[in-house]
Amino acid sequence: MRTPLRLLTVAVLTAAMEMMTPSSAGISVPATHPPVTAMRLPTHPALTSQATITPSLAPGLADLANRVAPALVDILATQSNGQPSVGTGIVLTPGGLVLTNQHVIADASSIRATSHGNGNGYRAVLVGSDSPNDLALIQMQDASGMRPAELGNSDSVRVSDQVASIGNGYGEGLGIGIGPVTRLHLTIAVGNARQMDGMIEARTDLRPGASGGAMVTTDGQVIGVNTSCGVAPDTETLTGYGYAIPINRAMQVVSQLLTANHR
Repeated sequence: MRTPLRLLTVAVLTAAMEMMTPSSAGISVPATHPPVTAMRLPTHPALTSQATITPSLAPGLADLANRVAPALVDILATQSNGQPSVGTGIVLTPGGLVLTNQHVIADASSIRATSHGNGNGYRAVLVGSDSPNDLALIQMQDASGMRPAELGNSDSVRVSDQVASIGNGYGEGLGIGIGPVTRLHLTIAVGNARQMDGMIEARTDLRPGASGGAMVTTDGQVIGVNTSCGVAPDTETLTGYGYAIPINRAMQVVSQLLTANHR
């Protein structure tokens, strides 16, 4: 089944997360700012793939999405308890090395990645993961000729820059949301266990399924890894905010994981 890109053009738009249990919810920003909570929402999606995005819906957004989409994959991870988890991944090499969030593939007994570049599905294996940074590397088996993402410089991102988040929202195919960067170097608390520092906050309205997807500049350069979506305090109402790990930091983790894997 192929699903066209859902171009979500509300005030400041969509993309973000994966399916987890309700008990996994919980990211809040410091109290010095308006209360915003980011959490992973439960969903029960079916994995779909769409290599070409319908441009007639919104030409500007569709052009940007078509530029980025070939370097993205949809991820379906089956957890050890049989529960499916969906997310998104960013292709790093022609051989199919993929960056995603650790929470997308946590406790997975099997992983499958479907390329938006060629529409093919691949079995994938875990290369390494970093739970504190919520990042993981997977390798698509027997993949070749993949189109790597064009990486930008997250250190150059400024508040008010327009960015877009692209990912497999609700497991229904790629969705895109665009809006301004609202805060940088943000520390968010993940439940009561740990903090994630240096996050990018933008009004790109991340949604379940797009975890591990790409936050990009309007030129299509990846500047962040979609990780959390904003919800109103004490509710599950989406606020329109999304949170991403800066790509510069993510690539440092990638280097560390690859080094550890080759020891």
